[in-house]
Amino acid sequence: TGKPLRHDERWFDVRKSDVLADDGSPRGQTLICRDVTAENAAQEALATGEQLMRTIVEHASYGIVRLRRDWPAADGEPVAYRCVFANAAAAGWASVDADSLAGKDAGEILSLVLAGWRGDEATLARQIFSAAADGQVVSEDVELSSDRSKSWLRLEAEPVDNDLVLTLTDISGLMRRQLAAERKANSDYLTGILSRHGFEQAAQRVVESEAGGLVLFIDLNGFKQVNDQYGHPMGARVL
Repeated sequence: TGKPLRHDERWFDVRKSDVLADDGSPRGQTLICRDVTAENAAQEALATGEQLMRTIVEHASYGIVRLRRDWPAADGEPVAYRCVFANAAAAGWASVDADSLAGKDAGEILSLVLAGWRGDEATLARQIFSAAADGQVVSEDVELSSDRSKSWLRLEAEPVDNDLVLTLTDISGLMRRQLAAERKANSDYLTGILSRHGFEQAAQRVVESEAGGLVLFIDLNGFKQVNDQYGHPMGARVL
């Protein structure tokens, strides 16, 4: 029949074939009945698992873009990757709807996702494709700036068979906490200016950049008298 038949909670695959005589005339038919209950249950479980996985991927908080190679590539031209799937989170990073990403090449998608990045998209794309050819994973943290806000994105590219999967993860909270910890470690808790360690690091960067600059040294004469006469809380306010 081509489709399993159900009987008493079991499934059967029933197929019919004609029996012909030597001269080609029909002599009868054969029926082959095979119990496919276990096979059918496995297929149903697989379909349910695939549907569950699609739902998880589609509603994941991180962006997922699946890119497929263009075959065949034109002579002398690099192999291009085009989007065959993008979930809602990926579309959010690109500021478009998911359907409009389908068919776009990897360069177009990177341009949409990395809008506001000061880095070189072409160089990053070459790194991704080169690593994919060697079966390697590429991970890059990028800072995205706009007129009103700043965010950080972790872009990971992993080859899967002949495809390339891009994962886009918002790491803005992690980076803000890290920067806050660095500011706390490198600044004076009372005044907010750089600590000695923070100043040495900043000065080293200026020296290495050969940008030049000005060093201003300030000494507070008589500050001890403020502490002695008015107390340390007032001295802290003066600082």
